[in-house]
Amino acid sequence: MKTMLLLSGRANCGKTGTIKLLALQLGLIDQERFDKPTDIARCKEVTIDKKTLYLALSSYGDNAWAVDHGYELLAQNQETGHDFDVIVQATRTGGGSLDTALQYANDHEYDVIQLHTYMKIAPERIYDDANLKSGLTLNQMLAQNIIEIIKNCIE
Repeated sequence: MKTMLLLSGRANCGKTGTIKLLALQLGLIDQERFDKPTDIARCKEVTIDKKTLYLALSSYGDNAWAVDHGYELLAQNQETGHDFDVIVQATRTGGGSLDTALQYANDHEYDVIQLHTYMKIAPERIYDDANLKSGLTLNQMLAQNIIEIIKNCIE
């Protein structure tokens, strides 16, 4: 089953950070690339729980053009003959970026699971990626949860 995980949220709420953490954990980017404050679009065959799948990640999600651009970059790097088993795609909570991602999923016959970023709401600021008691940031926790969702998708 081909699955698209849409990571939706408002501007500056951790979508790109979460996807980059996911890419770092799964070996799609290195620490140097992770540290650059830019979007990523990566695809690679990965093994999770002894199961191999072709995974695509794109943090290009601010608007319809950005989502399309991310898909173009993925297509350029895609191995011939492979469909993506799982795509993790950033989008805004509504509008052009979400519509574009949903249309891509429909056109390419992906099941869609829509996720939202985790946010701590505090009086001094709305978005806060503060450390929790576990020592993990909200983005790290979400990246780990996405890996668990991917495991369930490939079973």
